[in-house]
Amino acid sequence: MNIEQTLGRAGLNIAQQTIYLALLTTPSQTVAELARSSRLNRPLVYKTLPELESLGLVADLHEGKRIKYTALSPDRLRTLLADSLTELESGLPAIKQLYDQSMSPQQVSIY
Repeated sequence: MNIEQTLGRAGLNIAQQTIYLALLTTPSQTVAELARSSRLNRPLVYKTLPELESLGLVADLHEGKRIKYTALSPDRLRTLLADSLTELESGLPAIKQLYDQSMSPQQVSIY
């Protein structure tokens, strides 16, 4: 499994994967630098960075008037996967109940 597949399994979309990998290879980048290094347009970078920050994978650094972004530890991916598994486990009984109801034998009455 390659890195992109691993990040995808952790729940990151393509833009999030691309930006996170760009920050892992070249830490401390501005939005303009990230747009160039990731080959994504700036509006998408601006939209994606807060998503990565809320996931705990990216932090912003204030250097004077400039804001740069850096990748945080990939260990956070393990927590994201564990959280997803917990959510799945809590929702699974309701899904199983729907499945069981739809697969129960249909009763036909003839009058």
